[in-house]
Amino acid sequence: MAGTFIDSQNLDISCPGTVLVGQSSVISGRASFRLVNETDTDVFFNILVHLTDTVGYRAEQSQTFQVVVANGDLTDSYSLFINENYTNSGLVTATLKIEITGAATFSDSVECNFNVV
Repeated sequence: MAGTFIDSQNLDISCPGTVLVGQSSVISGRASFRLVNETDTDVFFNILVHLTDTVGYRAEQSQTFQVVVANGDLTDSYSLFINENYTNSGLVTATLKIEITGAATFSDSVECNFNVV
């Protein structure tokens, strides 16, 4: 049976080790995916990938109306970074999330943690 679906996806997130207050640090995330269209007509997907942390920092990439041609597929990946100086001590949780809507729907997320001291 022909259809449209997310064939594969991979989410990778990386948090720094312990960070000193005021020290620059980087959180990185990468979302990779493959969209498949086994129908005889072109279909559209909307893709949103965002990287957030519990302090309120955010990075985002999106694509609306991403076309996958009839009987075709699309493989892509988005890389996101948060590069910030944290001014308060405590545990920080970072989340990388992908949301795909349109011809098929999919959502997933991963997290990592680090301490600011």
